[in-house]
Amino acid sequence: MRNLRSWGVKCGLVAVAVCVLASWGCTATEDEPELPDFGELPRSKEDAVFGLSWSHTEQQLLAANVISGKSEPFLGKLGRMYSEVKLPRHFNDAEWYGVFFNDKGQMIRVAVLGEPFKDDPSGEKVRKRYEELKDVISRRIPIAGVFEDKAAWTGKTNWWASLKDGRTHWATGFRGDVMEAVLEIKAESDRAGSYSLIVDHLQRMKEINGISEQDDKSVF
Repeated sequence: MRNLRSWGVKCGLVAVAVCVLASWGCTATEDEPELPDFGELPRSKEDAVFGLSWSHTEQQLLAANVISGKSEPFLGKLGRMYSEVKLPRHFNDAEWYGVFFNDKGQMIRVAVLGEPFKDDPSGEKVRKRYEELKDVISRRIPIAGVFEDKAAWTGKTNWWASLKDGRTHWATGFRGDVMEAVLEIKAESDRAGSYSLIVDHLQRMKEINGISEQDDKSVF
């Protein structure tokens, strides 16, 4: 079993079943409105992914049991990550999810790690899933860049090996007005691997990265 918790902390990056978050026991207050149902289109700019909204606070999602358990630090004291997650919508082949918040309790990132594609020496199976997800994501967030080194695909095991040792990458970047994402294939061995997806709130992550950069300057 992979160390999924460690993966979630170190990352720098849909099924149609619709659930209403409010039905999971979240009660409304004057300051925190009842969690809305995002099952109906059109989507608003506040919509994130997997049925979440960027307007959802950490306390709202805790109250709704969407996130639970103990959080872990993310980028030092600048944020927190939860890996015990029950999202309203999810990919059927996802093995791990992480939901991240800044120190204000605002959601800043949702991360996903797919189940490993075992005994896939040529990478054909994982690339097929990658293309499916790339199409789904691009309908929500425009593609900003594609990094697929097809020159490395020269043998049954060379492709996975080149990904594993960092000689090449297989990823697509997406960028919209509110959020950006990176979909990537990650190797676990020379015969197997999985996809990862990181979706960030553009402005909030920009603010965190700016604070982190200032902290680096202050100690160097």
